[in-house]
Amino acid sequence: MSSRRRIWTTYDFPLKFERQKILGIMKDGAQISFVESDARRLWPHARELSVLSAAPERNAAEKLQNLLDQDMPTLRHLEILSPLSDARRVERSSSSPPFPSYHLRARHFPLLIDLAISDCVVNVEMPIYCHLRFLHLEAYTDGVVRSLGLRDFLDILDNCVSLERVGVREYVDVDNLDPCGAPLLSLAGLPRLKQVTIADDARVVSEILSHLIIPSYVDIHAIALARGDLHSAFRNMVPHDRYGRLLVLEEATQIDVHDNGDNGCSISAFSPDHTGLVMELIDPDQKLLRLPNSHFNAVLRRDGSLFPYLVKTLDAFQQSPIRRLNFKGNFQKVGAPTWAVALHRFADVHEISVEDNPGATGLGLEGFLRALCSPSDARQGVVASLLRKFRISASAHDLSILEIVRRCLGTRELHYVVPLAELRIELFSRGMEVSQNMVDDWERILGRHVEKVIIKVRPPTDLQGGAAGEDQFR
Repeated sequence: MSSRRRIWTTYDFPLKFERQKILGIMKDGAQISFVESDARRLWPHARELSVLSAAPERNAAEKLQNLLDQDMPTLRHLEILSPLSDARRVERSSSSPPFPSYHLRARHFPLLIDLAISDCVVNVEMPIYCHLRFLHLEAYTDGVVRSLGLRDFLDILDNCVSLERVGVREYVDVDNLDPCGAPLLSLAGLPRLKQVTIADDARVVSEILSHLIIPSYVDIHAIALARGDLHSAFRNMVPHDRYGRLLVLEEATQIDVHDNGDNGCSISAFSPDHTGLVMELIDPDQKLLRLPNSHFNAVLRRDGSLFPYLVKTLDAFQQSPIRRLNFKGNFQKVGAPTWAVALHRFADVHEISVEDNPGATGLGLEGFLRALCSPSDARQGVVASLLRKFRISASAHDLSILEIVRRCLGTRELHYVVPLAELRIELFSRGMEVSQNMVDDWERILGRHVEKVIIKVRPPTDLQGGAAGEDQFR
């Protein structure tokens, strides 16, 4: 496959929330709905609820609290959202009204397993955390008001012994630590944990991850909100002692670097078990809890300006046993020296896939191909001397890119590298007419340097769906 699946999925709550309403699902499957002013009418049903979704206005917080004070012995899924959770980001200041505040008492919720909180403060008695499988804390504001200190957040995680997924966005305060700081917490004590997602300013993401030791079987999604210096966002997300904190990096064998509309702006590292770390940059207006991830925004331009910085950040992974590299984006602004430095870091790579943005000309690949001919610092010969499989996908006005590939392979042969076992080239036609005989001729020419060559020329209509992907490219 050309890339692994995205590890963050939006929270799939059993109900679609409605503003100023309180919705529920009974344990027999029946659904009920009340406007917030009639919250008291839900009291008689409290003991039969299995799902509760509440999105009241701030002035109705007391009515919701009265409902939450009822016994709900069968409730398993609870989400509390303020109206801001369904609105665009708004400016807040220290003089803004405080978040609505609620209290959850353990005796009322003995079976609660899913808890999602957005733009409100919920004081949860600790025994509730022991049973949670999913916890999501989100503040969809400018982060001026942060509801949870880092030490308290670590205490909560330490008690979530049944937790499977946790997501936090702009909810944790890392700046106001007590003189003793915050402890280092190993999540190995959470045997069911599958996913950790942290979304915030890059430095906050780094600070939170720096206080966690996350086992290699846990997926990690580190998300920087696109504010300030975007060029350094990925580097600033990397935690202190990354190999001592994010244990999956010790096992990672594949790196994906993406900057495109389909996969967002991200660097991912995956282990053979398919767990991994995804570091992503998103627009501050993109939400995680309830809206699909669109990855199209005005802040992050798709002109290739960020791609060189993604490539340069790969030094954070150079101690990982990387065997496969996948690059997808606009290569126009990445020079051969930048590519060469990146390739030097992964001497044991066996497979490389490069997919130039379909909107580009394909000539951005020239820098990458020149870099493949660079002398190696790690071994005698050229970089990536163990390369066995190479996949190229790009737009093209003609077949000149194939001549550049031929020269690249010929130069590498002069350094006695083992010939490629497989070369796959996928070109999206931009006005060129190519006969099958021309394709066959080029397969024979390149076949002098490669054991197996496959060249596909696709019509421009295929560009609308992006590259065909390796599964179709056979």
